[in-house]
Amino acid sequence: MTALSVKQDFHAGILAMNLCAMMSFPKEQKVREESKDAQLKNIKTVNRTNAFALIKESMLGVFLKKKKNQFLETIDHILQKTTEIVRPNRKFPRNHKQKKPKSMNYKIM
Repeated sequence: MTALSVKQDFHAGILAMNLCAMMSFPKEQKVREESKDAQLKNIKTVNRTNAFALIKESMLGVFLKKKKNQFLETIDHILQKTTEIVRPNRKFPRNHKQKKPKSMNYKIM
């Protein structure tokens, strides 16, 4: 890898993150308002990881095939459907398991 390719990869990632934030922000506000209006116990929000993966996959089609309207409609629909509940102050310790030693059958002599 050259320095130029590392820079390009970095800037492409930043562009994808900015596009994700720009597209998911209005939907996130709408989802939060709907969850407040429904008087749910916890507030809902957009799943950002899913949104980022979706945008990364479909960015090439938008820029090369120029299917912007179909892309925006699909993103809006998927972001509306993939929501998650925000549970404040939720912390659980991880259970770290000890690794088992490899079997002697796989030992290289």
